[in-house]
Amino acid sequence: MTALPTKPVSAVVEFANYDDVALARESGSKSSRVRSTRVKAIVDKPAAFLLINEHVSKQLGLRMLDQRRHTTLADGREVVVEMAGPVGFRFRSHSTCMDVGLLPGDEPVRLGHIALSALRVKVEADKLALDESPIRVPTLHFMCKDIPS
Repeated sequence: MTALPTKPVSAVVEFANYDDVALARESGSKSSRVRSTRVKAIVDKPAAFLLINEHVSKQLGLRMLDQRRHTTLADGREVVVEMAGPVGFRFRSHSTCMDVGLLPGDEPVRLGHIALSALRVKVEADKLALDESPIRVPTLHFMCKDIPS
């Protein structure tokens, strides 16, 4: 039987306000202010989402999305989080963008299973490791039908 880690697995993750990133890209200006920060995040596999705290949200200047989601944390707490975003985030050479759940106060930033999967990151021997396996994209089949006018 494999022993569970005695302390949470964590990593430093870079975050950026993705609206700022899009505006900078659109204007072609490197001088555009992209609000960003680096934060130590813990892996919380039972949590579905990337969860950040109020402090990080204020640093990034995120938009509230008028959505709430339920999620369960690794410590068993069930929480309802307000959604905000979009946030671009990076771990080493892997990056992605998604909306995030907001945790109250100074709760630790948490990488849920959707965020880990989007980054192609896995937990291995009590640390985060990049999943370098080839990307498997499911094949979708659609049936097209003319719509009468």
